[in-house]
Amino acid sequence: MRDQKTKTLVECALMVALSTILSFITIYKLPQGGDITAVSMMPLVLASFRHGPKWGVFTGFVYGVIQMMMGFENVMYCATFGAMVLCVILDYLLAYSVMGLSCVFGRGLKKREWSVAAGVTVAGLLRYLCIFLSGIIIWREYAPETMPVWLYSLGYNGSYMIPEIILGMVFMAFFSLLGLPFGMTTLVIGHTAFCIPYVFMLVKARLVGLDKSLAEAARDLGAGEARGVFDLTLPLVAPAILSGMLLSFAMSMDDVIISIFVTGVEVNTLPIKIYSQIKFGVTPEINALCTLMLAATVLLVLLSDLIGRPRRRQGADREKKQEVTQ
Repeated sequence: MRDQKTKTLVECALMVALSTILSFITIYKLPQGGDITAVSMMPLVLASFRHGPKWGVFTGFVYGVIQMMMGFENVMYCATFGAMVLCVILDYLLAYSVMGLSCVFGRGLKKREWSVAAGVTVAGLLRYLCIFLSGIIIWREYAPETMPVWLYSLGYNGSYMIPEIILGMVFMAFFSLLGLPFGMTTLVIGHTAFCIPYVFMLVKARLVGLDKSLAEAARDLGAGEARGVFDLTLPLVAPAILSGMLLSFAMSMDDVIISIFVTGVEVNTLPIKIYSQIKFGVTPEINALCTLMLAATVLLVLLSDLIGRPRRRQGADREKKQEVTQ
């Protein structure tokens, strides 16, 4: 019984982590707060349908606390302390906790995919109601003078809430309809889902730092869109792509917890193999493999240092020349 609770707690923590990562992938962001994300609510709904409303509400509440801590500057915009308390409750704690009730609203339907879709829709509308009330009570001063406050809150919050509800409903119904058995397919999907944000954030940071005048110069010289991407943008972002690939490989290679939940009995990854043998004793083969992996890692680090040493020397010489000329 205790092992089952621990397993459920770990899985809910993974759902919170996955929702947090997906919340960074913004499809559209509104100027006064609120954005459409890459179905960041889907893991919360999944926790509800897998473990019931109690664990679902708990997962949503924890995720709400994390979002509140990450976006606390929005709370500071409130004019009074009472408004700050209402903002925390309506915009964060209550708004995300209701997503854990998804399994309750879909119980009356026989087909699983329709049950999931109905649960996601009703829970999403309840979250929309919390945000709508927050807009009327707390953020009413942002409404235009010519528009009623309730209409402004309904339209503004609906512009990013409704698309996310639809996305969540479609994805959850689709995965439920597929009924994928646990195995290599679900392992690849799971690892792809939590590795994409690492590549996305690195490539995004590189793209933000690029000089826009380079693309304009390429177009002035006659380069088309495709050639500009392959000859200019892609070489400049290649280091970020390579870094994202290596980081994703390391995270996927090191992962145990997610792999345990998304694999079946016929699929056994190396980290799971090593983890399972801790209880029964590690074999000499595993010790030899770990030694080889450690040696390969040290060798790659040394090789990277040797390759980058001439470039660092050139940079140091260039700085010395600039100091002399000055």
